[in-house]
Amino acid sequence: MSPVRPPKEKIKLWEQVLPRGDRIQALCIGANEYTAWPKLVNAVADAESFAGSVKALPSSRVRDVLKNPKTKSLLQTAVVNFLLSIDRQRPPRIVLIFFAGHGIQEGDKIYLVPADATPVNQAQLEAQCLSHDELFGILKKNLDDEIDVKDVLYLVILDACRKSLGSTASIPTGFSEEIHEPQSATRPEHWLLCTSTSRRDAADDGADGHSPFMHEILSHECGLFQCNVPLAKALKMACKRLGAQKPCLMPVQNIPDSLCLRVHEPNRVQGSQFDVFLCYRGGSQDCELARKLRDRLTSCYVERRGYARRPLTVFLETGPTPPTANEQVASALHHSSIVILLVSRSTFADIDGLQKDSSENNRLVQLLWQYEMALELCEFGQCKVVPLLAGRQTNKFGSTEYENFDECEEHDEYWRTQAPEFTVKSILEDALEGLRCRAEVATRLDDHILQSVGGIPSIIHGRTVKQTINALSSRKIFTPWKLVGSEGHAFDIMCTKVTELAERASRQSHPHAHTLEGEGSNVAFVSNINSSKKRRAETGEGQQDMLCKRDSSTQHDDGENSSSVLKCQRLLASSGSSSSYGCHSGDGGSTKTLHDGDCLLGNGGGVTAADRRERGLRRVFLGYRVDKGVIFIFFFRIEKNDQSQGLWILIF
Repeated sequence: MSPVRPPKEKIKLWEQVLPRGDRIQALCIGANEYTAWPKLVNAVADAESFAGSVKALPSSRVRDVLKNPKTKSLLQTAVVNFLLSIDRQRPPRIVLIFFAGHGIQEGDKIYLVPADATPVNQAQLEAQCLSHDELFGILKKNLDDEIDVKDVLYLVILDACRKSLGSTASIPTGFSEEIHEPQSATRPEHWLLCTSTSRRDAADDGADGHSPFMHEILSHECGLFQCNVPLAKALKMACKRLGAQKPCLMPVQNIPDSLCLRVHEPNRVQGSQFDVFLCYRGGSQDCELARKLRDRLTSCYVERRGYARRPLTVFLETGPTPPTANEQVASALHHSSIVILLVSRSTFADIDGLQKDSSENNRLVQLLWQYEMALELCEFGQCKVVPLLAGRQTNKFGSTEYENFDECEEHDEYWRTQAPEFTVKSILEDALEGLRCRAEVATRLDDHILQSVGGIPSIIHGRTVKQTINALSSRKIFTPWKLVGSEGHAFDIMCTKVTELAERASRQSHPHAHTLEGEGSNVAFVSNINSSKKRRAETGEGQQDMLCKRDSSTQHDDGENSSSVLKCQRLLASSGSSSSYGCHSGDGGSTKTLHDGDCLLGNGGGVTAADRRERGLRRVFLGYRVDKGVIFIFFFRIEKNDQSQGLWILIF
């Protein structure tokens, strides 16, 4: 008898193993052909579908599906052989076992039932069926103890019933993770168990090719096999959406928040930053109008003090592939500040013809999945959505004009009220894939209500096409623009509006100066009033370095303070010496009227370190910025050791 080898010491993380092993290796098992139990219809198909989905993931490997294993020993042998095939020097990040078939729960153990098992009591159950306790023991003994990688996750998914053989007295009641926890001495350190139902309950085999549990696991809403969706989030979503069967997931704390089955693909999210995304229906008369509008917008410039003047950037259509056209569109939506929805009377003319299985090549489908993305991104505050309603186009004396209209009276001519009250599969899938091409968005998608866009369901919650159209057409939520009058005049108005929005978005996305150069500077950004006061208290700065007064009589009708006039008077008397500042500008203690967006950045007015020592300067004023009605002052504070430290002081 060979001596038992002690487990290997865990000394490294999976990402530190170079070259790395596969991200996932999986064994899938399905049993339909039971001899003493009711035959199942979909268990083998579920195992095959799950295996196919894993195999389609990058850096994954799946053993051939084990179908209808007859005995416990065959189950054990299959698992052991699967583990023996794994490279001990380069193990996978996730070892996955999937089982679909009959299951039994007795006490705190869940048993996987082979096809020929005929248990009628506890002793026969243990002899003929494989418990989840024993399964985790095999994983530990035959792999985890033999590798030195310490963060391999052992994931077991069971789509099986959990009813008792007969008596339910031995089944613990109430939820407790410890009830399902494999014995600590015979389990890997990092393990996860997901079951399709709760204790005492049966798992439905399903009637349309898959079990209900497998439908959720494979769904785009769940996102288990989608890019950038955390494993824990996906499994929780599947458990939540299944509802009646009450699936269980334990212990969740074993899963890092960043762990996904399908990881971030860099080429999918690379793209330029755009000011405007023009969303229009391809293959329609809207195309020509969109191109004309794009050409006019790109001739406009975004101007902001302290920044170089630059032309508006507009996304209109995709370029050469790869990446795919859908990926280019999704990336552009993620990187755009303003999304303009170009809508004419013909845009939704055939929307009532959409079907649940309409093709993704349908032009209306392509438009609507972009609408779905825009709604979700607007909810996150990543973009501003503006519907642009185009008047009927006419030609008078050789010039193009757009007829005026009453948007209330003619609302239904633009936004068709007969939009279908169901979800179109291709719209849902393309929109979710586009949203999840950025990890920060993928992790925020959830089954909730979109509060900022009219209280409609999220895309995962089951938003219908009609709900999407109703939300975008609501003037209370999205203020529409009208394209009316002569073409030149109408485009001029649009350019002015878009430029103003783009400049405002630029200020919001870049609230602070990005580069401030100076000798020995160490810039500390102050983000709010409280931290500013704390910083000044800690550094001993006086409360009268800067006095600013807001002129509340100047307000824009948008309700923001971003363009409020500020009157700023710099008081030089600090520490009893008016010479304690080196000034960039010669305005001394004069009063200067500042507007939002104003910026003055300098190099300390040419004051060198020697000048500071000679003149006894303790502070050197570098400049200011004004953003959203708040003044940010930057200056050097000279320490006793003649070292300078850059500070932002924020004062109203």
